[in-house]
Amino acid sequence: MNRWIRWLMALLPMMACVHASGVEFRSTAWVGEQQYRFDVLRNGDQAVRRLEVTCELGCAGRSAYREDFIDRPLYLMQPKDGADRIVSVWLTGSAYRIVVYRLDEAGVHKVLDRGSRTPPAMSFDDRGREALRLCTPSCTVLRWSDDRHAYVGA
Repeated sequence: MNRWIRWLMALLPMMACVHASGVEFRSTAWVGEQQYRFDVLRNGDQAVRRLEVTCELGCAGRSAYREDFIDRPLYLMQPKDGADRIVSVWLTGSAYRIVVYRLDEAGVHKVLDRGSRTPPAMSFDDRGREALRLCTPSCTVLRWSDDRHAYVGA
């Protein structure tokens, strides 16, 4: 079965319908001993959605990260167990928006915000680093660099 379809099948149970509290989507991630909750909130009929990232365990005194989007969430996932990054994919209407966050003791950091005309493809190189393939319309492969704490590539 196609890896993309398997990812979606695994993530669909985490996607919630809009209900009274306004939570449109919820996911969690563990980084070391810290547990993070990702909520996408929508206030009624407004087009703007708010991503809130809250550290629920192991982050005493840290405030939540908030960011507004006009796009719809498709999924949020860690590239592999224990990774300090979260890959999020949003639907813009005519393309995909890929936003990657890095989580550490200082908080939540946006490390990538790119568009793609096709769904992003994730793979791993021989050193275990994730590689994202994005097409806009030509394709680019971005590889994670632990030294730079960023994606690098053409």
